[in-house]
Amino acid sequence: MNRARIATSWVLVVGVLVGLLAALTPSPRIEEDDPRWDCRTMGNHVCGPVQVTP
Repeated sequence: MNRARIATSWVLVVGVLVGLLAALTPSPRIEEDDPRWDCRTMGNHVCGPVQVTP
């Protein structure tokens, strides 16, 4: 019983530490020339050439 509690505690501690490390790791910045860029959801939401109205 005591070993099970210790093992469970360690699993929880390691899980929390891994979660904190994942949360604190900066995500990569996606710029406009990156293939992952989506103009519909990122930036100023203007897709394609800008049409000038006279």
